[in-house]
Amino acid sequence: MGLRVKVLATLVLVMFATLTTRLWFLQVLAAEQYKEEAKDNAVRLIEVPAPRGVINDANGEPLVDNRASVVITINRQALGDQTERVLFDLSQLLDVPADELGSRLDDPRYYVFSPIPVAIDVPKRVAYYIKEHKFDFPGVDVLQVPVRRYPSGSAGAHVLGYLGQVSKDKLKDPGFAD
Repeated sequence: MGLRVKVLATLVLVMFATLTTRLWFLQVLAAEQYKEEAKDNAVRLIEVPAPRGVINDANGEPLVDNRASVVITINRQALGDQTERVLFDLSQLLDVPADELGSRLDDPRYYVFSPIPVAIDVPKRVAYYIKEHKFDFPGVDVLQVPVRRYPSGSAGAHVLGYLGQVSKDKLKDPGFAD
């Protein structure tokens, strides 16, 4: 019985020694390698627009509802060195100058890794063409996003709810500082 306990104790000590050696290797010898790999491991904030609810009047008629809008987005990271060619091809499809698409692509409001909308309310034929020729448009994606629609006009939008970008002039206003 004493021999079995000694063998078991030796086995446990060898396992702990192996574990300790491996931990030492990871924390001391391989620390720099894992620090470099950890730099690429970061949190990414990705905005997902949610459809907002429908608002009806007392008679059940919609005051505000949603409609689908086809949006063309470009991911700058996925473009690589094909930026000029892709922007030229998109400008031909969308009938928008390539330099205007490039300025939309350089919008500082978007993160480097997030897709940037460059065209809104795109005709479906253009969206289908881009989807069919996906390899010709690397980094380009076609999305459907919900857009608010006011059947009675936008006269009550301030009461019913309105979302939009704050203009540069309003950002300079001290009331928007907080």
